[in-house]
Amino acid sequence: MQMILLSGGSGNRLWPLSNETRSKQFLKVLKGPDGQPQSMVQRVWSQLGELQLQSTAAVATGKSQVELLQSQLGYELEIIVEPERRDTFPAIALSACYLYSMKGQASMRSWPCCRWIPTWRHISSRRSKSWSRC
Repeated sequence: MQMILLSGGSGNRLWPLSNETRSKQFLKVLKGPDGQPQSMVQRVWSQLGELQLQSTAAVATGKSQVELLQSQLGYELEIIVEPERRDTFPAIALSACYLYSMKGQASMRSWPCCRWIPTWRHISSRRSKSWSRC
């Protein structure tokens, strides 16, 4: 099972903090486990790490956000670059085509990276049930 994080938002929902060049998912508005400021994308990425899912995860994003994404999550990150912004479904379809071309038959699950989830325990418990069918 491949996990696709969707990170291509335009950045206007938290205006004036976020804008076209600084989308909401990159703003360090959350407190991390160590008490330091953390962005939404960093929070979701660390939660995937807690579940040992980072190795099966990729991030779909636009060209303009690649460098910022790499600076927050690291350069070894698998990134699916959208040629232009077309919203959620095209990003998921592009990700599915990319995964098929790179890995052949694969199941995938997409998740917006700007969602804050207090705990991923429910996903972890469901993972063993639903992902075993894949």
